[in-house]
Amino acid sequence: METKPGLPNTQPLLDYFNKLIPLNPAEESWYVPNFIRTCFLKKQFALQHGDVCEYFNFVVRGCMRLYRVDDKGIYHILQFATENYWILDLTSFHKKIPAKLNIDDRTYYPPIDTSKIIDAATARQAGAVSVFIGTVRNQTAGKEVVKLEYEAYEPMAINEIQKVIDMAKKKWNLTGWAFSHRTGTLMPGEIAVAVAISTPHRKDSFEACQFIIDTLKKTVPIWKKEFFRDGDQWVSAHP
Repeated sequence: METKPGLPNTQPLLDYFNKLIPLNPAEESWYVPNFIRTCFLKKQFALQHGDVCEYFNFVVRGCMRLYRVDDKGIYHILQFATENYWILDLTSFHKKIPAKLNIDDRTYYPPIDTSKIIDAATARQAGAVSVFIGTVRNQTAGKEVVKLEYEAYEPMAINEIQKVIDMAKKKWNLTGWAFSHRTGTLMPGEIAVAVAISTPHRKDSFEACQFIIDTLKKTVPIWKKEFFRDGDQWVSAHP
C-alpha cells in the first residue's frame, strides 16, 4: 500500500465528495495527499479477522465483500461494495479493536476476447479490417517483468477515446471500430489492449489503426505499475 498524491484515480472520490459538499481548490489540495490508493488482486484481503480496521475504504472500481466466518466455518456475507460505495468494519475502526469481520476483493477482470473486438468493428461495406493487439512483455530495459497493474479513470478515458475516433473519422472513411483495454493485474503474455478498425480499403485501414492506437496511448488516462523481482515503478501506459 502506498500514497499517490494527485494520481487521477483520486478523482472519483473527489467527485463523490463534491456531489455532497462542494470542495474548493484549497480543500481538494488538502484532501488528495491524504488518500491512499491500493490495488487488490481477486480474493486478496483488505482486512482480516483479528487485524484493526484503519481505513474507510472507497471502491473506485471492482467489488469488495464484507463477511464473517462462524465457528463452523460458514461464511456470512454482510455487504458487497461496488463502484462509489464505502466498506469497512465500523466497530473495529472506531474502537481500535481487532476486527471480527473480513474484507476481500471479489472483482473479476475478464480477458479481452479479440474475436468480439473484430466482430464489433466489422461492417458489410468494409473491405478491410486492421487489428492491433498489445501484450504484456516480460522485460523492460533488461529487467524481468513479473506482472503489471493497470489503472484508469474510466469516465475520462471513454471521453478521450471518442475524441480520438472523431479525429480519425475526419481523416479516413471508418465503417466500424472497437477498442478494449484491460485494468487490474496482468501477467506477461496476456493481452492488455486491442483495437480494430474497418474501412472500405486496406491502406486507410492500416493508417487509421496506427493513428488511433498511437494517439490513444498518448491521450487516454491509463497508468500501469511494473513489478520486477527487485522492486516496482509507476509509468504511463505507453509502449
